[in-house]
Amino acid sequence: MARSPATRHPPAESASAAVSANSAETDEGSEGSNTGGKDYSDRITVSWAAVIEGDEGVDYSKDAVYQYFLDNFNLDIQITALTWGSWVENLRIWINSGDMPDVANWLYNHTEFADYADQGLVRSFTPDWKTKWPNAARLYDMTGIGNELDSLMGDTYCMPVAIYFNNKPAEVLGSHIQTYMRKDWVEAVGFEAKSNYTIDEMLEIARAMKQQDPGGAGANFYPITSYPTMIVEGFLYSQYERSRPSAVFYKGESGGYKWGPADEQTYDALKVFQDAYKEGLIHPEFYTLNQGEDEDMMTIAGTSAMFWAGGLANNYRLFSNEMTENTDLNPDEALLSTFILGKDGKFYSQEVSNYFGALIFSPNLSDEAFERVMDAVDYSTTNEGQYLCHLGFEGEDYTIGADGSLAMVGDIADPSSKYPSILFFQTLATRGDDFSLVDPSIPKLYRDKQKEQYIEKYSLADESSMVPIDWNVAFHSSNARNQVEFTYPDEYVQLILKEGDLRANWEAWVNEKMQLVQPVLDELDALG
Repeated sequence: MARSPATRHPPAESASAAVSANSAETDEGSEGSNTGGKDYSDRITVSWAAVIEGDEGVDYSKDAVYQYFLDNFNLDIQITALTWGSWVENLRIWINSGDMPDVANWLYNHTEFADYADQGLVRSFTPDWKTKWPNAARLYDMTGIGNELDSLMGDTYCMPVAIYFNNKPAEVLGSHIQTYMRKDWVEAVGFEAKSNYTIDEMLEIARAMKQQDPGGAGANFYPITSYPTMIVEGFLYSQYERSRPSAVFYKGESGGYKWGPADEQTYDALKVFQDAYKEGLIHPEFYTLNQGEDEDMMTIAGTSAMFWAGGLANNYRLFSNEMTENTDLNPDEALLSTFILGKDGKFYSQEVSNYFGALIFSPNLSDEAFERVMDAVDYSTTNEGQYLCHLGFEGEDYTIGADGSLAMVGDIADPSSKYPSILFFQTLATRGDDFSLVDPSIPKLYRDKQKEQYIEKYSLADESSMVPIDWNVAFHSSNARNQVEFTYPDEYVQLILKEGDLRANWEAWVNEKMQLVQPVLDELDALG
């Protein structure tokens, strides 16, 4: 199904003029656009690949926001829209073959990144880049990984894309994944709609729904759906933080490094997962589902009661809109955004570094083209740029009050329906998570929920359940490490689906993998 409303194109000339005549105030510490006085007389064309969550086949170069960037920077961007499914593998092939686009929004993987930098497959930044682009430099510093990379690499080879910037909701960030439930059904089977549930409470609700079928869906009803990556988040990572791919290597109490999937806690979480599957609480073919199919089963078809997805205000709006557009449900009464705790009532996660993905540049990109792109990236991090990339044009699409508050003009519920290209421009240097906390096109209820979830999760965690990032592990690169880049969700799913005794299967799997894992543990131990 389409993921955004029908496209409508505004008059490009009036929209561009609106921005030129109405420059928004910038944040404290965020300087204005760094475009003044530069010679943009030569048109520069760059190819740029990114994951864009919009309709397939849209020409992102046809609306006024795109036209503004083209006119303001004389920069023609040829956009390749990737999907979440094709993102990693397509870019890996292009980069290793020397055919990468001029610019790519890439899912950061340090082992691959170190290899790309060593082989000259990605472009290094100019030495004075932080001086030239101070807004982008401030964002780079806020990502957490930026300064660590500078110390390690001795040069800059990527721009981490920040999750939060001016609107960071909590000092320490954990996983943002939420569980979306049919609130009306939770209440119909005798449970309270809450902001969080332990894994046992969640399964009690699922059992009651399976028995009572509150929506009358019949044999096609399965309380829990989600595609493999997300269902593993709900059943394993929420129970044991060391089962999470980014946290599997850690220093044990004895001082030596360990591998989390071999720990008993991982087995315990797998057992809960498998029992729920055998009990018929989970869609029998969840492992074949793609992102979006699980959402539709709950928000549209009514054949499911819960799934996992990002706990973002924009997602909450998306799922609410799907209910409104495709059913007779009132999402305020039928949709619940919650999250899952361990059996002990703690929130489990590794601390999340404040970035997701990174901009990388082709080694074939000229200095002039690199500077033009970085001018656009730097502009996109200012308030003026953020407003343009998320809302459109001041006066035409939104207004700024005397107190700095934002308000939409007219009845456009989702600005991307008017300007599809903003779905691309929102990926330049910051994720949509940050702006969604102040986005006036998103109902305040959803924005508040996003902020509250971070605060509440942190309050329900302790030092044993919210573990810090180990930069020695994050940056360790070797041939042995390359051999253990397992696709953990798929590995876990295969274990719970496998015939026979789960413990025996898990132990055999651990023994098999440890042949590859042990050399990495030895290397990490040698680092101290």
